[in-house]
Amino acid sequence: MEATDAAARTRKRLAEIEERVPWGAVKKSWVQRRSEWVKQLEQTPDAAALGPLLLSLENALKMESFSSAWTLHREGWRSRVVSAAHNLPLLEKAAIELEEAIQWDRILLDRGGRPLVQLSAGAACGTPVPPPLGEHDADAPPEPPEGVPRLAVNIMLLLRLLGVRNYEPSVVAMLLELTHRYTSDVLKDALVYSRMRQLRRRGANGAALVANEVVELQDTKLAVQGRTAHSWTPPPPREVISQQAAEVNNEPMPVLSKRPGICLPKPEACEPCARHLVARGIDEGMLSDAEDEAK
Repeated sequence: MEATDAAARTRKRLAEIEERVPWGAVKKSWVQRRSEWVKQLEQTPDAAALGPLLLSLENALKMESFSSAWTLHREGWRSRVVSAAHNLPLLEKAAIELEEAIQWDRILLDRGGRPLVQLSAGAACGTPVPPPLGEHDADAPPEPPEGVPRLAVNIMLLLRLLGVRNYEPSVVAMLLELTHRYTSDVLKDALVYSRMRQLRRRGANGAALVANEVVELQDTKLAVQGRTAHSWTPPPPREVISQQAAEVNNEPMPVLSKRPGICLPKPEACEPCARHLVARGIDEGMLSDAEDEAK
């Protein structure tokens, strides 16, 4: 039972490695042999045939797809695979070594620096490292690959222009989510401005507004101006904060009463000061009544 599980794990890992490689950009000749290799992998009855399949998979990859240290360990790795024909743990370890030796950040990009895999926030692939951006690419962004939104490519180009070379794929996904949220908030504000404009211009009722919801360019501009004025604003300069702190510290702190209880600030510093005055009047009235009763 344990040997069967080990063989299944090794077979699954080989299938994942082969499926993960963009063969159309790495080695187009493998596409013709791919169906036969996959068929042999699925129909392999024993572990002895997994070794040759692993060797053929490694041989199909170009040496540029591996790290520079792979050339030093390649012969030893191949000899271990041949000797581990009936040793599933060693064969599984060799498959892991092959997967770690592949430079995924290089083969998952085409010659133009565009990703060849679908963008995913939790992608297991290596971090794409785009090449330096040329002037032509900056003026005319390349067409996004299948499964990648155009906005994601624009974000990657923007990161490259800012000098960011190393980032996880989840960074692009998070920036996409931030862009979508900010855009939706701006459009919601623009819709509110559009409704208010129609109410003021036409005096329409609520049902008519819902039926004729039209967001114009001026509504969107007003929403963007409102968001820009109240969002992403920097804090006050240090000099301003220091001056305000000095003005506050120059005023002496109020003398605390020796009686236990709640100490309120000055009346002019209390927002609901009217309530305090009313409460104080009630207290004075209660005290006067108590004095009359005592007399």
